[in-house]
Amino acid sequence: MFSNQLVDNAQPILNAIEKHPFVKEIGNGNVRREALIFANNIDFMNGVFNALYHITDIDIKERQLINRI
Repeated sequence: MFSNQLVDNAQPILNAIEKHPFVKEIGNGNVRREALIFANNIDFMNGVFNALYHITDIDIKERQLINRI
């Protein structure tokens, strides 16, 4: 099955994620406050950059469309 093949191919990555200290701390319920704040800030910034990328991408496409008219 295709989904089994995906899991098999991703297994080394999944194993590495499970062994990461931050993931272990979350799982154990003793993640440090500073680490959680840092992870949250990174997640927020990824969202901002993603939004800016899409806004810029839409802007470029709109400009290209306007230039064709």
